[in-house]
Amino acid sequence: MSAKSIKVYAASKADLVAKVLRALKEWDWSRPVVVTLSDGQKKSDRQRGYQFGWVYKQIVEQLQGAGIDIEHSDGRLEPWNVDLLHEVMKRKILAPLVLEWGGTPFVMVDGEEVPTKALTTEGSMSRFCEYIARVKEFVWTHWEIAVPEPVDEYYQQIERDMRKTTLREAA
Repeated sequence: MSAKSIKVYAASKADLVAKVLRALKEWDWSRPVVVTLSDGQKKSDRQRGYQFGWVYKQIVEQLQGAGIDIEHSDGRLEPWNVDLLHEVMKRKILAPLVLEWGGTPFVMVDGEEVPTKALTTEGSMSRFCEYIARVKEFVWTHWEIAVPEPVDEYYQQIERDMRKTTLREAA
């Protein structure tokens, strides 16, 4: 019998208890319950959602609005999308960061660079924060695109959490 898990984000102990109790009321008790507690410092679905759902989305909307397309090596133009932007940012921003962090971003396979498992910010909120800051810096430098502050409370909370991590590490 496989275990099913529920991810719950809570900003306080009371919030956590309320959310877990609500989830357990609807639990199928014929299955085991798995509870994992985390200090929230690892990259999570929340950060990934912020990265793709807010940061990349804002950049792509501005690129498309300005009529800026990506040019392929064969001269073909294509409008930007979040997946394409992510692939470019991995190579332009994340690969150099991985080298700074002491990792190996690519290996050569048949003369072609192939990303390694090290090409990630997984496991570190501070590395994720640094990556996002460099993405914002890159798009400002290259296209004068500024990623606005989020208006949605969900993304605002993620930014507050990121600022706390940055401030904590600077102290």
